Amino acid sequence: AVPVKPEESGRHPHALKRLQSFVLRLTEENAEKEPRGEQKSRGKAGKESKKRLSDDGDRAAKDEKDEAKKGSANVGKLHTEEEKRLGTVAFDVYLGYLKAAGSWMFVCPLLLALIAERITYLGADWWLTRWIAASQEGSDTFNLGPVDSQRQNNIYLLVYVLWVVANSV
Repeated sequence: AVPVKPEESGRHPHALKRLQSFVLRLTEENAEKEPRGEQKSRGKAGKESKKRLSDDGDRAAKDEKDEAKKGSANVGKLHTEEEKRLGTVAFDVYLGYLKAAGSWMFVCPLLLALIAERITYLGADWWLTRWIAASQEGSDTFNLGPVDSQRQNNIYLLVYVLWVVANSV
């Protein structure tokens, strides 16, 4: 049997009860599978462990009832009155997040890198749409002319590759 420490009984009483019932079932199943001679020699120890587990389970159930009595005023509510605030988030909260992230010296370059990544990603998509429009409609993009030769196609490809490389850096 798995010994249950008394200091653990108050933390998660519902989980402790499930564990105790599981352990009791296991010990009972093992007792049924053991030969009769071995059962008798371990009979007293098995009874003691069952008693200890049931005592801990009773204590856990009592603790759970005590907690339910304390919180009976808040039953069915998602937030208690102390947790809930109305209005906007205070500036101190944002400063707390900034300090937790490592201050301005880390956050500003990170934000700039994220903005640059998005700009280059969108730039590559925009250039691809210009390239497709130039090849299908014969439109002129930045005086590069319509895509009617391999040379023109290579120029559009080169600019697209530059956008993608800039995005991956």
